[in-house]
Amino acid sequence: MKKEHVMLGSNLLLSLTNHWVIIAVAIILTGAFGSDTPRLGLWLALWTIPVYYYATRVKVHNFYLFFLSQVLPLVVAFGAKVSGEIKFIWVVMTVFYMVSSIKIRLVEYSPELQIHPAVSVGIIGAGFWLEGHLFNYGWISYYTTLIFVYLIFYFFYYFVSQYLSFISVNRNTASNIPEKEIFTAGIKQTVVCVFGGVILMLLSINVEWLTYIINLLKRGLGALLRIMVYFFNLEKSNPGTVTSEKGSGGGGAPFFEITDPHPFWVFLEKVAMVAVFVGIVVFIIMGIIRGYQFLRRNFREVNKSKMKEITGNQDIRESCEVEKRAGEERGWFSFLNNTEKIRKMYRKRILKNKFVIAGEDGNEELRFLTAKECCDKISADSLKVIYEKARYSNEMVTSEEIRAVKSAEKAAR
Repeated sequence: MKKEHVMLGSNLLLSLTNHWVIIAVAIILTGAFGSDTPRLGLWLALWTIPVYYYATRVKVHNFYLFFLSQVLPLVVAFGAKVSGEIKFIWVVMTVFYMVSSIKIRLVEYSPELQIHPAVSVGIIGAGFWLEGHLFNYGWISYYTTLIFVYLIFYFFYYFVSQYLSFISVNRNTASNIPEKEIFTAGIKQTVVCVFGGVILMLLSINVEWLTYIINLLKRGLGALLRIMVYFFNLEKSNPGTVTSEKGSGGGGAPFFEITDPHPFWVFLEKVAMVAVFVGIVVFIIMGIIRGYQFLRRNFREVNKSKMKEITGNQDIRESCEVEKRAGEERGWFSFLNNTEKIRKMYRKRILKNKFVIAGEDGNEELRFLTAKECCDKISADSLKVIYEKARYSNEMVTSEEIRAVKSAEKAAR
């Protein structure tokens, strides 16, 4: 599986995830304007707008053609033969997507906007509240559909984005990453968890199905008990306890009516109650034992891991951040020290070029890169050598080395 295809899917998932929230806003505005229908089909079809803008950002490289392509959906929105209120919402939606697209293209390494999940759920929740207290159009089912579909797309996008982040972070440290196997295993679990959770939430909305199942089980159990009494003829001594009902219309009347329970059934009921009580007690005791064993086992594993960390030969990677050495005391005039000067120069150079080094992730990605990897990406060989000497060796950095790094910095500009 190619990473480019996964990245394309991630961008499309993000745009569609955002669009479900935009649809919720459009339906709210449609109701506020007094429209009789929410126009869900129209707003869903307008997902082609962010897809179109994404394609133009990737494919169109000419300056004039790019800006012309960005204005084209706005022209279509103004020319659409719809009511004034719907056209207004359409135009506002298109302007939002157009401004976002231009910003992503013009601002270097600017990521595509992701509407925060809390904000998204809050917007759809506001639609529920407005529909229930102000509008009363009967559109609750639309908002219910929006929240469930939004959650499905969001969790799939979250999985894909985390997968891409994992591959990006570990690409420089692992010689071979089974990308396809990792993606396949993760997407299977994601599908099961997401759709399983959505089904459970859908079932929890209306519990009438549960009442129907309980009644069905009760009728089935009652019929089974009556048949057992009839066939085993446990009431020969008292025929009046089991009587046949001859109802006139009779479809819903039971075959037999147990007026006086036999001592066998009373005994069986007592045994069942004792068995249930014993089962609950055993379940609680086993849960406590398993919990205790889990805590003890993990406590020992943590201690072992700490011991390995202390005694083992750990591969401590370099950090792009300027950190204080263990046990090192810095006085008031430590900034005059050549070691501190070179580390400060390194930090300033790396942070200045963080987007060139780490891409759009910036500071987040820098935590996983070594000094060698950072300096190689910006062609700062002299800075790399002197910085590693200052930080990882016991040798002192000389003033000549500081001047050499400064000269190289000036030449690089």
